[in-house]
Amino acid sequence: MPGTDATYRRYVTLGDSRTEGLGDGDDTVACAASPTGWPSTSRTAVPGLRYTDLAVRGRLAAQIHAEQLAPAPALRPDVATVVAGVNDLLRPRFDAGHAAGHLEAVFAALTAQGAHVATFTFPTSPVSRR
Repeated sequence: MPGTDATYRRYVTLGDSRTEGLGDGDDTVACAASPTGWPSTSRTAVPGLRYTDLAVRGRLAAQIHAEQLAPAPALRPDVATVVAGVNDLLRPRFDAGHAAGHLEAVFAALTAQGAHVATFTFPTSPVSRR
């Protein structure tokens, strides 16, 4: 991070297809067949960085919490990204509080072990207005 003395050596990503790389806009890669994922650029951008992508296409926030958070502490990430929630949003019985609770638990567990956690929101669309 600019302006800090932090040196990141271990980076873990958790999430769904947005982290995995599906539809990342890279026209040189057939994303649906072999997604590269936007975080994978860190492998070459930061020498010596150990990168692990735990993201799995189609996962809901509860699944990410249950399946992807479990192996993350053993990897001892200095930094983690968590990008999820759209699959929840697309469900007919979407419960924002339920999804947010799972994501907050993931953020809290990662920060409690000392990882810097980053996430981002998705652009406003008719679907995301729900």
